[in-house]
Amino acid sequence: MLDSSILNEWADFLLFGQSHSHETVTAYLSDFRHFYDFLTEYVGRAVSIEDICQIDAICWRAWLSRQKNDGLCARTMSRRLSALKNFFRFLVKKKYLEDHPIFSARMPKIKKALPHPASYEIIMTLADSCSCLPGEAWVCKRDEALILLLYCTGLRISEALSLTYNDIDGNSFLTIKGKGGKTRSVPVLECVVKKIKDYVALCPYPCTRTVLFWGRRGGPLSKEVFESRILSLRRLLNFPEFLTPHTLRHSCATHLLENSDDLRGIQELLGHASLSTTQIYTDVNKKVAKSAYDAAHPRAKKEEANK
Repeated sequence: MLDSSILNEWADFLLFGQSHSHETVTAYLSDFRHFYDFLTEYVGRAVSIEDICQIDAICWRAWLSRQKNDGLCARTMSRRLSALKNFFRFLVKKKYLEDHPIFSARMPKIKKALPHPASYEIIMTLADSCSCLPGEAWVCKRDEALILLLYCTGLRISEALSLTYNDIDGNSFLTIKGKGGKTRSVPVLECVVKKIKDYVALCPYPCTRTVLFWGRRGGPLSKEVFESRILSLRRLLNFPEFLTPHTLRHSCATHLLENSDDLRGIQELLGHASLSTTQIYTDVNKKVAKSAYDAAHPRAKKEEANK
Protein backbone atom coordinates (compact mmCIF):
# COMPACT_ATOMS: atom_id res chain seq x y z
CA MET A 1 0.00 0.00 0.00
CA LEU A 2 1.20 3.50 -0.86
CA ASP A 3 2.49 5.50 2.12
CA SER A 4 0.37 8.67 2.43
CA SER A 5 3.44 10.61 3.56
CA ILE A 6 4.78 10.39 -0.01
CA LEU A 7 1.67 12.14 -1.33
CA ASN A 8 1.90 14.76 1.39
CA GLU A 9 5.53 15.39 0.49
CA TRP A 10 4.60 15.64 -3.20
CA ALA A 11 1.84 18.13 -2.36
CA ASP A 12 4.36 20.30 -0.49
CA PHE A 13 6.72 20.04 -3.46
CA LEU A 14 3.97 21.20 -5.83
CA LEU A 15 2.89 24.03 -3.57
CA PHE A 16 6.22 25.37 -2.35
CA GLY A 17 8.82 23.90 -4.69
CA GLN A 18 6.96 24.60 -7.92
CA SER A 19 4.66 27.43 -6.73
CA HIS A 20 1.48 25.79 -8.01
CA SER A 21 -1.84 27.13 -6.77
CA HIS A 22 -3.87 25.25 -4.15
CA GLU A 23 -6.43 24.48 -6.88
CA THR A 24 -3.76 22.86 -9.09
CA VAL A 25 -2.38 20.82 -6.18
CA THR A 26 -5.87 19.57 -5.33
CA ALA A 27 -6.50 18.65 -8.98
CA TYR A 28 -3.15 16.83 -9.32
CA LEU A 29 -3.74 14.82 -6.15
CA SER A 30 -7.19 13.85 -7.41
CA ASP A 31 -5.72 12.87 -10.79
CA PHE A 32 -3.08 10.71 -9.12
CA ARG A 33 -5.67 8.97 -6.92
CA HIS A 34 -7.65 8.18 -10.05
CA PHE A 35 -4.57 6.51 -11.53
CA TYR A 36 -3.82 4.71 -8.26
CA ASP A 37 -7.37 3.29 -8.14
CA PHE A 38 -7.02 2.13 -11.74
CA LEU A 39 -3.62 0.55 -11.01
CA THR A 40 -5.01 -1.28 -7.99
CA GLU A 41 -7.76 -2.74 -10.15
CA TYR A 42 -5.29 -3.40 -12.99
CA VAL A 43 -2.94 -5.58 -10.89
CA GLY A 44 -5.64 -6.94 -8.61
CA ARG A 45 -4.12 -5.84 -5.29
CA ALA A 46 -2.99 -2.83 -3.29
CA VAL A 47 0.14 -1.34 -4.85
CA SER A 48 3.24 0.13 -3.24
CA ILE A 49 5.60 2.87 -4.35
CA GLU A 50 7.87 0.14 -5.73
CA ASP A 51 5.00 -1.13 -7.91
CA ILE A 52 4.34 2.36 -9.20
CA CYS A 53 7.99 2.84 -10.12
CA GLN A 54 7.81 -0.28 -12.29
CA ILE A 55 4.73 0.54 -14.37
CA ASP A 56 5.29 0.28 -18.11
CA ALA A 57 3.83 1.86 -21.24
CA ILE A 58 1.15 -0.83 -21.52
CA CYS A 59 -0.18 0.15 -18.10
CA TRP A 60 -0.51 3.91 -18.56
CA ARG A 61 -1.83 3.47 -22.10
CA ALA A 62 -4.52 1.19 -20.69
CA TRP A 63 -5.30 3.92 -18.15
CA LEU A 64 -5.63 6.54 -20.90
CA SER A 65 -7.73 4.16 -22.97
CA ARG A 66 -10.07 3.59 -20.02
CA GLN A 67 -10.56 7.34 -19.66
CA LYS A 68 -11.28 7.74 -23.36
CA ASN A 69 -13.85 4.95 -23.20
CA ASP A 70 -15.42 6.68 -20.21
CA GLY A 71 -15.96 9.74 -22.37
CA LEU A 72 -13.39 12.08 -20.80
CA CYS A 73 -12.28 14.96 -22.98
CA ALA A 74 -8.71 15.25 -24.24
CA ARG A 75 -8.06 18.27 -22.02
CA THR A 76 -8.86 16.33 -18.83
CA MET A 77 -6.85 13.32 -19.99
CA SER A 78 -3.91 15.59 -20.78
CA ARG A 79 -4.05 17.16 -17.31
CA ARG A 80 -4.15 13.75 -15.65
CA LEU A 81 -1.14 12.55 -17.62
CA SER A 82 0.65 15.80 -16.75
CA ALA A 83 -0.06 15.15 -13.06
CA LEU A 84 1.33 11.62 -13.35
CA LYS A 85 4.48 12.87 -15.10
CA ASN A 86 4.94 15.44 -12.36
CA PHE A 87 4.68 12.71 -9.71
CA PHE A 88 7.37 10.68 -11.46
CA ARG A 89 9.62 13.75 -11.67
CA PHE A 90 9.16 14.05 -7.93
CA LEU A 91 10.16 10.38 -7.51
CA VAL A 92 13.30 11.03 -9.56
CA LYS A 93 14.10 14.05 -7.41
CA LYS A 94 13.70 11.92 -4.26
CA LYS A 95 15.94 9.17 -5.71
CA TYR A 96 13.21 6.53 -5.88
CA LEU A 97 14.29 6.01 -9.50
CA GLU A 98 16.70 7.51 -12.01
CA ASP A 99 14.41 7.88 -15.02
CA HIS A 100 11.12 6.57 -16.38
CA PRO A 101 9.71 6.01 -19.89
CA ILE A 102 6.52 7.87 -18.98
CA PHE A 103 8.38 11.13 -19.57
CA SER A 104 8.28 10.39 -23.30
CA ALA A 105 4.53 9.71 -23.31
CA ARG A 106 2.70 12.00 -25.72
CA MET A 107 -0.11 14.17 -24.48
CA PRO A 108 -3.55 13.61 -26.04
CA LYS A 109 -4.21 16.14 -28.78
CA ILE A 110 -6.44 18.95 -27.59
CA LYS A 111 -8.68 20.60 -30.12
CA LYS A 112 -8.04 24.32 -29.90
CA ALA A 113 -11.22 26.10 -28.83
CA LEU A 114 -11.46 29.81 -29.40
CA PRO A 115 -12.50 31.91 -26.40
CA HIS A 116 -15.83 33.75 -26.60
CA PRO A 117 -15.38 37.47 -25.92
CA ALA A 118 -18.38 39.63 -25.11
CA SER A 119 -18.92 42.99 -26.74
CA TYR A 120 -18.10 46.23 -24.95
CA GLU A 121 -21.82 47.09 -24.91
CA ILE A 122 -22.75 43.81 -23.22
CA ILE A 123 -20.09 44.22 -20.55
CA MET A 124 -21.10 47.80 -19.78
CA THR A 125 -24.77 46.75 -19.58
CA LEU A 126 -23.77 43.91 -17.28
CA ALA A 127 -21.97 46.32 -14.93
CA ASP A 128 -24.75 48.92 -15.05
CA SER A 129 -27.40 46.30 -14.24
CA CYS A 130 -25.90 45.03 -10.97
CA SER A 131 -28.42 47.09 -9.00
CA CYS A 132 -31.21 45.01 -10.58
CA LEU A 133 -30.18 41.97 -8.52
CA PRO A 134 -31.52 41.52 -4.98
CA GLY A 135 -29.12 42.49 -2.23
CA GLU A 136 -27.80 45.43 -0.26
CA ALA A 137 -26.50 48.46 -2.13
CA TRP A 138 -22.88 47.68 -1.20
CA VAL A 139 -23.16 44.19 -2.71
CA CYS A 140 -24.36 45.64 -6.01
CA LYS A 141 -21.53 48.21 -5.93
CA ARG A 142 -19.07 45.39 -5.23
CA ASP A 143 -20.27 43.39 -8.23
CA GLU A 144 -20.11 46.42 -10.52
CA ALA A 145 -16.59 47.31 -9.38
CA LEU A 146 -15.37 43.73 -9.79
CA ILE A 147 -16.85 43.39 -13.29
CA LEU A 148 -15.13 46.57 -14.44
CA LEU A 149 -11.87 45.58 -12.74
CA LEU A 150 -11.79 42.21 -14.50
CA TYR A 151 -12.63 43.69 -17.88
CA CYS A 152 -10.28 46.68 -17.70
CA THR A 153 -7.26 44.80 -16.34
CA GLY A 154 -7.69 41.27 -17.75
CA LEU A 155 -7.09 39.76 -14.30
CA ARG A 156 -8.07 36.21 -13.49
CA ILE A 157 -10.90 36.11 -10.93
CA SER A 158 -8.58 34.45 -8.39
CA GLU A 159 -6.07 37.28 -8.84
CA ALA A 160 -8.73 39.96 -8.38
CA LEU A 161 -10.12 38.33 -5.23
CA SER A 162 -6.64 38.22 -3.69
CA LEU A 163 -6.24 42.02 -3.86
CA THR A 164 -6.18 44.24 -0.79
CA TYR A 165 -7.15 47.89 -0.55
CA ASN A 166 -3.48 48.89 -0.35
CA ASP A 167 -2.97 47.30 -3.77
CA ILE A 168 -5.27 49.82 -5.43
CA ASP A 169 -5.14 52.89 -3.16
CA GLY A 170 -3.11 55.62 -4.85
CA ASN A 171 -1.60 53.19 -7.38
CA SER A 172 -1.89 53.40 -11.16
CA PHE A 173 -0.39 49.90 -11.46
CA LEU A 174 -1.30 46.70 -9.65
CA THR A 175 1.41 44.21 -8.69
CA ILE A 176 -0.14 40.83 -9.40
CA LYS A 177 1.20 37.45 -8.33
CA GLY A 178 -0.07 35.06 -10.96
CA LYS A 179 0.38 31.42 -11.90
CA GLY A 180 3.70 29.87 -10.96
CA GLY A 181 4.35 32.64 -8.47
CA LYS A 182 5.31 35.08 -11.26
CA THR A 183 4.61 38.75 -10.62
CA ARG A 184 3.59 41.34 -13.20
CA SER A 185 2.50 44.99 -13.23
CA VAL A 186 -0.98 45.72 -14.55
CA PRO A 187 -2.26 49.26 -15.18
CA VAL A 188 -5.60 50.13 -13.58
CA LEU A 189 -7.80 52.99 -14.79
CA GLU A 190 -8.77 55.75 -12.39
CA CYS A 191 -12.47 55.22 -13.21
CA VAL A 192 -12.13 51.61 -12.01
CA VAL A 193 -10.40 52.71 -8.80
CA LYS A 194 -13.26 55.17 -8.22
CA LYS A 195 -15.85 52.39 -8.59
CA ILE A 196 -13.91 50.30 -6.08
CA LYS A 197 -13.77 53.20 -3.62
CA ASP A 198 -17.53 53.78 -4.05
CA TYR A 199 -18.03 50.14 -3.02
CA VAL A 200 -15.57 50.42 -0.11
CA ALA A 201 -17.42 53.49 1.22
CA LEU A 202 -20.63 51.45 1.55
CA CYS A 203 -19.17 48.07 2.59
CA PRO A 204 -19.84 47.28 6.29
CA TYR A 205 -16.61 45.27 6.57
CA PRO A 206 -13.02 46.58 6.98
CA CYS A 207 -11.92 46.68 3.33
CA THR A 208 -9.08 49.07 4.05
CA ARG A 209 -7.28 46.65 6.38
CA THR A 210 -7.59 43.12 5.07
CA VAL A 211 -9.76 41.68 2.29
CA LEU A 212 -10.89 44.04 -0.47
CA PHE A 213 -13.88 42.11 -1.81
CA TRP A 214 -16.16 40.76 0.92
CA GLY A 215 -19.02 38.29 0.86
CA ARG A 216 -22.38 39.16 2.38
CA ARG A 217 -21.74 37.12 5.53
CA GLY A 218 -18.42 38.73 6.36
CA GLY A 219 -15.91 36.35 4.78
CA PRO A 220 -13.77 36.83 1.68
CA LEU A 221 -15.86 36.80 -1.50
CA SER A 222 -15.50 33.43 -3.23
CA LYS A 223 -15.33 33.00 -6.97
CA GLU A 224 -18.29 30.60 -6.78
CA VAL A 225 -20.51 33.29 -5.25
CA PHE A 226 -19.44 35.85 -7.84
CA GLU A 227 -19.98 33.35 -10.66
CA SER A 228 -23.49 32.80 -9.31
CA ARG A 229 -24.13 36.56 -9.34
CA ILE A 230 -22.97 36.79 -12.96
CA LEU A 231 -25.21 33.83 -13.84
CA SER A 232 -28.22 35.60 -12.31
CA LEU A 233 -27.43 38.79 -14.23
CA ARG A 234 -26.94 36.84 -17.44
CA ARG A 235 -30.34 35.21 -17.12
CA LEU A 236 -32.01 38.46 -16.14
CA LEU A 237 -30.60 40.24 -19.21
CA ASN A 238 -30.94 37.22 -21.53
CA PHE A 239 -27.24 37.39 -22.36
CA PRO A 240 -25.22 34.53 -23.98
CA GLU A 241 -24.51 31.43 -21.90
CA PHE A 242 -20.75 31.76 -22.39
CA LEU A 243 -20.72 34.97 -20.32
CA THR A 244 -18.75 34.20 -17.13
CA PRO A 245 -16.18 36.10 -15.03
CA HIS A 246 -13.43 34.57 -17.19
CA THR A 247 -15.17 35.94 -20.30
CA LEU A 248 -14.28 39.42 -19.03
CA ARG A 249 -10.58 38.48 -19.24
CA HIS A 250 -11.06 37.10 -22.77
CA SER A 251 -12.90 40.27 -23.75
CA CYS A 252 -10.15 42.50 -22.40
CA ALA A 253 -7.51 40.64 -24.43
CA THR A 254 -9.60 40.58 -27.62
CA HIS A 255 -10.53 44.26 -27.46
CA LEU A 256 -6.93 45.26 -26.78
CA LEU A 257 -5.74 43.26 -29.75
CA GLU A 258 -8.38 44.87 -31.97
CA ASN A 259 -6.73 48.23 -31.26
CA SER A 260 -3.08 47.20 -30.97
CA ASP A 261 -0.62 44.82 -32.63
CA ASP A 262 1.56 44.62 -29.51
CA LEU A 263 1.08 40.90 -28.87
CA ARG A 264 4.05 40.74 -26.50
CA GLY A 265 2.70 43.58 -24.38
CA ILE A 266 -0.70 41.89 -24.12
CA GLN A 267 1.05 38.65 -23.14
CA GLU A 268 2.77 40.43 -20.26
CA LEU A 269 -0.46 42.14 -19.21
CA LEU A 270 -2.34 38.84 -19.01
CA GLY A 271 0.53 36.93 -17.42
CA HIS A 272 0.67 34.21 -20.09
CA ALA A 273 3.77 32.04 -19.80
CA SER A 274 3.82 31.41 -23.55
CA LEU A 275 3.18 33.79 -26.44
CA SER A 276 1.27 31.02 -28.20
CA THR A 277 -1.42 31.28 -25.52
CA THR A 278 -1.89 34.97 -26.32
CA GLN A 279 -1.89 34.33 -30.07
CA ILE A 280 -5.23 32.56 -29.80
CA TYR A 281 -6.81 36.01 -29.62
CA THR A 282 -5.54 36.79 -33.12
CA ASP A 283 -7.67 33.85 -34.29
CA VAL A 284 -10.66 35.32 -32.46
CA ASN A 285 -10.21 38.59 -34.34
CA LYS A 286 -9.96 36.74 -37.65
CA LYS A 287 -13.21 34.96 -36.88
CA VAL A 288 -14.93 38.25 -36.01
CA ALA A 289 -13.58 39.86 -39.18
CA LYS A 290 -14.81 36.93 -41.30
CA SER A 291 -18.29 37.17 -39.78
CA ALA A 292 -18.41 40.91 -40.44
CA TYR A 293 -17.26 40.33 -44.02
CA ASP A 294 -19.87 37.62 -44.63
CA ALA A 295 -22.60 39.84 -43.19
CA ALA A 296 -21.67 43.04 -45.05
CA HIS A 297 -19.83 42.35 -48.29
CA PRO A 298 -22.14 42.20 -51.36
CA ARG A 299 -20.09 39.45 -52.98
CA ALA A 300 -20.22 37.31 -49.84
CA LYS A 301 -24.03 37.67 -49.74
CA LYS A 302 -24.30 36.72 -53.40
CA GLU A 303 -22.20 33.58 -52.93
CA GLU A 304 -24.32 32.58 -49.92
CA ALA A 305 -27.49 32.98 -51.97
CA ASN A 306 -26.07 30.74 -54.72
CA LYS A 307 -25.29 27.87 -52.36
